[in-house]
Amino acid sequence: MKYVLFILGAGILPRFLIRYDQKKEYRKSLLFKFLSSLTFVILGAIGCAADPGRFSGLVLAALISGFIGDILLHLMHLFRENMAMFYTGASFFALGHVFYIAALLKDIGNRFPIPLLLGLLLAALISLCFQLFLKPKGVFRFLCFFYIAFVISFAVFAGARYFILRTAPMRPLPALSLFIGAVCFAASDLILIFDMISVRKYRFCNPALLTLYYLGQCLIALSLSL
Repeated sequence: MKYVLFILGAGILPRFLIRYDQKKEYRKSLLFKFLSSLTFVILGAIGCAADPGRFSGLVLAALISGFIGDILLHLMHLFRENMAMFYTGASFFALGHVFYIAALLKDIGNRFPIPLLLGLLLAALISLCFQLFLKPKGVFRFLCFFYIAFVISFAVFAGARYFILRTAPMRPLPALSLFIGAVCFAASDLILIFDMISVRKYRFCNPALLTLYYLGQCLIALSLSL
């Protein structure tokens, strides 16, 4: 069952979403976005039910936050690019990253300053590149670093957790799945930020970010039941 959900959520449903997005049929794409996001929430809930606890509960909370944020961001297309929808949706995604990092801190323990520092340095470097080459204007100049910091820190913390648990019996595979999912999620968000602040628009951005996003969230959700 969980692998069927993974294939649906990471591969099949997003293909229809991308197709209707490219055709700008946003009502139809909203349906497939809802189904794709619901799939990784259900997949996470299955894992949480099988192994309840603080870690799985926080990961499930992050998945639900992503589900809500995803729908709100998509509703922008149906409400004339309403920026209130964007900021609210982005806030839910940021909250999701907070839940993810909080879950990872349990296994990282008192070693968290090292991945935190590494994550912030990497986020600062990426933000600087965005500022120098893309020159974001207005509020994006200030929000760019903070959101990138959340995104990159999550991926770095997931990598640190995998590094710590890689030799633990029965733990490396779930930790690796979550780490790869976090990297996919981070790459998706960076493409989204690039697409929003870049003057020139590239057709590959939306399919790439949607593919990476759903693959990432499904890998994270699947890690709870491996």
